[in-house]
Amino acid sequence: MIKLAVFDLDNTLAPLGKGITPSDIALLKALQARGVALAVCSGKPVGYLSGFFRQAELDDLYLIGENGAVMQKGIEYPPAFYKEIELSAETKETLRSLHEEIFRRIDHPFLQPNQFELTVYPRNDGEWSAVNTLLREREGKMEGVEIYIHPDCVDFIPKGVTKRSGVARLFETLGISAAEALSVGDGVNDYPMLAYTGRSLGINLPDPSCVERNFTVIGDALRYILDSLC
Repeated sequence: MIKLAVFDLDNTLAPLGKGITPSDIALLKALQARGVALAVCSGKPVGYLSGFFRQAELDDLYLIGENGAVMQKGIEYPPAFYKEIELSAETKETLRSLHEEIFRRIDHPFLQPNQFELTVYPRNDGEWSAVNTLLREREGKMEGVEIYIHPDCVDFIPKGVTKRSGVARLFETLGISAAEALSVGDGVNDYPMLAYTGRSLGINLPDPSCVERNFTVIGDALRYILDSLC
């Protein structure tokens, strides 16, 4: 029996920019009733996650934000439990210079309000061109930072910060092993987490070989967990 289920948010628990359906919320609560702890590991900051799950009336869960950089329990402010990573001076300087470059190249860019990462959302072809030019010019010159390019944004993430590392810190905190956990995700930044946990499921995952089963909708995955893994 699994003790913890960890979910990505966007295009996993809910479509991008949408909420979780009432039927899927009921299935998540059914998991909790079976004694399975819930966690969400997302590229979004924990402040976004707190508001999202407050609206869903799901409060007894762990939130891991910025792809593993920040972790808290519950949706209250201040949270009862909170952990964050420490950045090296080198990484801080790289992120600072990238931030400066983005503002120099894009007029009033939209940045996700992160604490540790830099996430820019290009709003048109011109802004995408500016970001792609920056990536070409800075290739090999971004010490301590890794790049993830998504359909709607670009993440500049401190090296070593992954969903796997965030989930590993949560396991250590809870005193459970990776073998006792399940993860569910949909994209490339979920792969480290999916490979780490004892069980893993995909939602329209591009490479189904990375998981034991790949589903088209989260409701089917949740029912599978309830029927087969609890």
